[in-house]
Amino acid sequence: MEKLLLIALIGTGLCVMLRAIRPEYAFVSIVVTGVLLIGSVAAEATGLMDTLRKLGERFGVSEAFCAALLKMAAIAWLTSFGGNLCRDNGQSAAAGSVELGGRIALLGCAMPAVVTMLETGAAMLGGALS
Repeated sequence: MEKLLLIALIGTGLCVMLRAIRPEYAFVSIVVTGVLLIGSVAAEATGLMDTLRKLGERFGVSEAFCAALLKMAAIAWLTSFGGNLCRDNGQSAAAGSVELGGRIALLGCAMPAVVTMLETGAAMLGGALS
């Protein structure tokens, strides 16, 4: 966590300084900061994936569902980052489009799990009603 905070603070400070001198480089500094943050978070996500895999094996949850969960978390984080980046540069319409795209991508990732749950529920109700 400290590493993420340090990267964010340095990147933000650099952006503020560059915005006063060379505004076109301020955008680049924030994008680079975001890439560094994503890299740091991705390194932590491997441990999370291992934990999810172990829990999935223990409780009989498909590995595909665990992978989809991590993918949805990544989509949410990237969507938020992209929307905020657009908003910071005065592009609120683009930010709205990025966020809408993220929501649609999240629905796409969640749909197989929703279908499986509905099928399981229908099978359970079908067995209970018979």
